[in-house]
Amino acid sequence: MRGRVLRWSPPSALELAWADAAWPAETRVNIRLMPTPDGDTRLQLDHVGWSGFEDKARLHLMQAAERDWTARLDRLEDYLRAGDIAGTVSQAQSGGARAW
Repeated sequence: MRGRVLRWSPPSALELAWADAAWPAETRVNIRLMPTPDGDTRLQLDHVGWSGFEDKARLHLMQAAERDWTARLDRLEDYLRAGDIAGTVSQAQSGGARAW
């Protein structure tokens, strides 16, 4: 996977071009951070731009992207709530962490 920042509007918006080397087209990932009435922050992620893919591949890739983003955002939520993802902080401090 590779990404390229298209727009960064701190502190609330990030837009990325997103693709795999084998993909026929780039997609877009739009991330927005919004305050909630109770003082928390809501993260909205939209992964769009799948029209450049054949129907069967599009469906497969969209489903895979949904699973992957859900898993990554769940890990982010765990980290934000607990301050660590199953030892990630200690792994990073020892040089043993890898990207999710």
